[in-house]
Amino acid sequence: LKPLLASSARRRHCTSSCGGGRPLLPALPPMKVAVATVAVVSSTPACAVSVDVSKWWPQSLALSQKPKAQVIPHFGDTRCPCIGFDNIEGETIVAFGDGTKASYPADLGARCEAWDDGRSASCKEGGDPGIGNGWCAQKWCYVDACNCDIPVMAKMAVYVPDARYRGKSVFYSYATCGGEDSWAKVKPEVGTHGCRCIGFDNIPGTIDIKVKGSGGKVTDVAYPAEIGGSCKAWDDNLHPLCHGEDAPKWCK
Repeated sequence: LKPLLASSARRRHCTSSCGGGRPLLPALPPMKVAVATVAVVSSTPACAVSVDVSKWWPQSLALSQKPKAQVIPHFGDTRCPCIGFDNIEGETIVAFGDGTKASYPADLGARCEAWDDGRSASCKEGGDPGIGNGWCAQKWCYVDACNCDIPVMAKMAVYVPDARYRGKSVFYSYATCGGEDSWAKVKPEVGTHGCRCIGFDNIPGTIDIKVKGSGGKVTDVAYPAEIGGSCKAWDDNLHPLCHGEDAPKWCK
């Protein structure tokens, strides 16, 4: 039997010259099946007919079945791989700054996925930006900031503020998943890739620094204790030469 494509659901018979009008195949009980039509060639060379077997071909033997596409998880750029426990059961409750909470999978952040889409209140119908839009549709994962050598710097995670990875805070990255971080309202300015700022950012207090003013006079100036921790015009309005409209350009 040779399978053919056909839309007809009728069973044809040979003419009298090819078997006296009798059907070439015996009648079989009807079954609910996918449509399949075959060509049957009789012993008489002039008789070639099409016979529909859709009524008795088992559905499990359908001629064409497409396998389901397998979703392969992505664990980020090899220079900044995702961290965490992937594919575990349970849930993680995330508390947001506005006091609301949302349920996320227990393996939150372990692989590249649009984790917020359909979960965060902002990423549901009627939310801002709404399901499938903006940062809601962007993929991200948790990363180790000490093992993340990509141009876009990872940021400290706020969903799990008390979590630690090898004794340090957990960070997250959209960039390692090929996404863009439009969620963060403030992005740190700490230099460029390959030449980051060093120091302690966002710490209170001051530090006294001896600087030379006009005439070579040495003066003690109180700079913020976080001086040098981020990209900023630290001397502006602090250094003795950086006051007034005629201050040098390097002050700003």
